[in-house]
Amino acid sequence: MFTVRLATAPDPNPMPGALYVVLEGLTASPVSLMMPPPGTAINAPPIQVASSAPTAFSMTIGYHLDNRRVGVVVNGVIDGDAINIFAARHQDPGLPSPGVLYVGNIVHGNLQATSHDCSVQCENSTPVVDECCIICRDGNLITETCC
Repeated sequence: MFTVRLATAPDPNPMPGALYVVLEGLTASPVSLMMPPPGTAINAPPIQVASSAPTAFSMTIGYHLDNRRVGVVVNGVIDGDAINIFAARHQDPGLPSPGVLYVGNIVHGNLQATSHDCSVQCENSTPVVDECCIICRDGNLITETCC
């Protein structure tokens, strides 16, 4: 099983669009999950990992703002891991409209790092490395994914 926890920061202003994530590589079909309303956290129903999945596998997290997407590839995921995804409105003075900051954190089910290497990379953009996290962006859609 793979556990997904989703949270959206409280904000007096409306979010700048529809926020959702799409997880690929866990099951035969992508899993699409809407982010909860501002100020809310939820646990999504557990996802049964495909029985054909090897011990460690790769998954892609698509962080969405309306029809725009930033994809992040996470390697070294195993059955029993979890991901916490937090979304917050992001205002960048250099951009004409507000955007979204997504923070995703992979939590290893066995709570051990040995024999469980995990790496993160941007799917289609140049990453910015921040310790064990990778920052990927497309204009005002920014993601930081940690493993």
